[in-house]
Amino acid sequence: MDGFHWYLSYMKFGMGRCSREAQQDIRRHHLTREEGFRLVKLYDHEFPRKHFDWMLKYLHFLEKYFWFVMDHWREQSDVWVKKNGEWVMNFLLSKYFCYFSLIKVNDNIIINKCIM
Repeated sequence: MDGFHWYLSYMKFGMGRCSREAQQDIRRHHLTREEGFRLVKLYDHEFPRKHFDWMLKYLHFLEKYFWFVMDHWREQSDVWVKKNGEWVMNFLLSKYFCYFSLIKVNDNIIINKCIM
């Protein structure tokens, strides 16, 4: 079920397991941002096909119902839009991750600038 947890996260928020792992590895200087970008583009959208039938039986779902629920959550999010009958991410991953430096001044947090 772990693969479906991450796939559902990707469907709802646009960020799957590879996004989460790459973020951690970039922060820990195990990957460069460019390496993380390439990995996310390759793997984040992967569907856990191997255990799909088992998961449908376990949840007593029909495949049609599963995709109905997935479409419902995509419609609720700002991440996905339907174009020509296909779901497309509204905001594609940028090659350049943007980090904001935050400054705290008199209990107010101010966004300083975007660091590429």
